[in-house]
Amino acid sequence: MERPAAYGTKKYISCDKCSWTEPVESFDRIPALISSFNQVRCPNCGSLLKAEGNTFQTDFLKLPTEFRIMSGGQTGVDRGALDAAIHLGIPHNGWCPKGRKAEDGIIPEKYNLSEMDVSYYWKRTEQNVLDSDGTLVFPGKCKSKGTALTIKLAHKHSKPIAVIPLDSPLAIETIRAWISSMKINVLNVAGPRESGCPGIYSTAKTFLIEALH
Repeated sequence: MERPAAYGTKKYISCDKCSWTEPVESFDRIPALISSFNQVRCPNCGSLLKAEGNTFQTDFLKLPTEFRIMSGGQTGVDRGALDAAIHLGIPHNGWCPKGRKAEDGIIPEKYNLSEMDVSYYWKRTEQNVLDSDGTLVFPGKCKSKGTALTIKLAHKHSKPIAVIPLDSPLAIETIRAWISSMKINVLNVAGPRESGCPGIYSTAKTFLIEALH
């Protein structure tokens, strides 16, 4: 499991319980008598974390030449990520359920996805977590069992994961610092489907185009 860490020349922290990732100033600081014991509280789940994590002095300059994006092809964030990759000319791939199943029918062939040998969504979710260097989750403003499962599976397999709210004013900086600091070459992107979080496809696509151009 990814531990609390500070990323970039500006500090960012990931919660080790829910993987919520934002600039350190977004976390409530809880001072202690001894500064090394200072803690911060996660604004998402309320967990207490050490105020000082491992600092990475890295700046986002450009994506590695072998960078690619993965997703499972579901409506919403998955499709937004794939269409952002296509728009930017970034290679993409990923695993999808047998039969290219999605909530709106069959996933279009324009997406370079490989079918699992089973139709269960959770199997392709797990495989995408395993085959990537790290998973970026856009939680949206809704509850999503699939998104919660993605986070759980990343923790289970000790894979890097960052849950970054799209409405954070420094979300783009946070994403860039995390990708650079964690040396992500293969980025899995996940989040709610469109029916559960209307508008999340367009928001995720636009956001990734701006963050990764």
